[in-house]
Amino acid sequence: MSSSNSTPPPVSNNSFNRLIAYVANLIGAEPCEGRQIRDTFSETFKARHATKVEDCFAVGAAGTTPSLENVSGDWPRPWVFFYVLTAGVALYLCLAFLLDAYQNPHLVSGMILAGSFAAPVSIVVFFMETNNLRNVSASQVAYMFITGTMVSLAAALFLFSVTDRANLGWMGASIAGLVEEPAKVLALLVLVSNRRYRYTLNGLLFGAAVGAGFAAFESAGYAFKFGLNGIVMATAQAAQQNGGGVQLRSFTDPMREIILLRGVMAPLGHVAWTAMCGGMLWKVKGDKPFSWGMLTDARFLRVLGIAAALHMVFNAEFGSLHMPLVVAQGLIAWLVIFALLADGLKQVRQEKAKLTQVDALAAS
Repeated sequence: MSSSNSTPPPVSNNSFNRLIAYVANLIGAEPCEGRQIRDTFSETFKARHATKVEDCFAVGAAGTTPSLENVSGDWPRPWVFFYVLTAGVALYLCLAFLLDAYQNPHLVSGMILAGSFAAPVSIVVFFMETNNLRNVSASQVAYMFITGTMVSLAAALFLFSVTDRANLGWMGASIAGLVEEPAKVLALLVLVSNRRYRYTLNGLLFGAAVGAGFAAFESAGYAFKFGLNGIVMATAQAAQQNGGGVQLRSFTDPMREIILLRGVMAPLGHVAWTAMCGGMLWKVKGDKPFSWGMLTDARFLRVLGIAAALHMVFNAEFGSLHMPLVVAQGLIAWLVIFALLADGLKQVRQEKAKLTQVDALAAS
């Protein structure tokens, strides 16, 4: 990657950048300094050779991590994530088509996994691309995806058992915001002490990986549950009609509906909420050793509170207003993410400037 001037580009006066700057001030991040934010997806739909995709994943090892002076501080323009999303959706559609054509139940599990993982995994790739430092390997991301899923699911189930005993059922599904967000933060502690990953951009990526693992397995669980409910209903209807078989579609059609819904909503949910928390936790930690007091830092608690509140809105029942509010809370989450991304890029530019000063002093 070519070297980039450490001087930030001129501030754009467009309304989106001003909104990002407002959110940055609200959460305690550095104000936005990049006019390229509006061009984030300008490279997404351009045709490229397949070998270019490999460059996104060949990072993070001793020989593939660029030195700081060769890291760009410019706003990233990711595109590989769209290729991953397209491949995941294609796999899901292929399995769904074969299931319809041959009625082979062995394809059901593959369809569930492909549909549940496609969107969350592609969003993680988006955060790999926006990590300009290129210091996190694909294997490390996979480690956080897997370990984060295990830790966060176990912690969430334990906390749900606590809330059940506390008679908080009156909160309905919204209680998940107060349970699952802290559970996923607990999973982030697996890597927060690693001094190699001390940048805000790293925290955004690790948060996204944990959130994606949680979201993917949760979606797979919902798909299986909806499928079972479909079989129960179809069996009951068949019994009322004095016999008759239950078709495989009574199992798979409800699955497809929930897979499609949760796939479309994936960018507005767990991945975004946990990326927010990870980005701010890594910002608070910086290059200092981790201490438990960092979890009580006002900036981190503010972002964790925002994530929990957005999650509660996502799960709440608002009738006809539900989907508009889901979209609105997702947009708020991404405003916070863009603010933290801008903050992380400024951190990179500042460290590059310090390195330049040190080199200049050494040469004098």
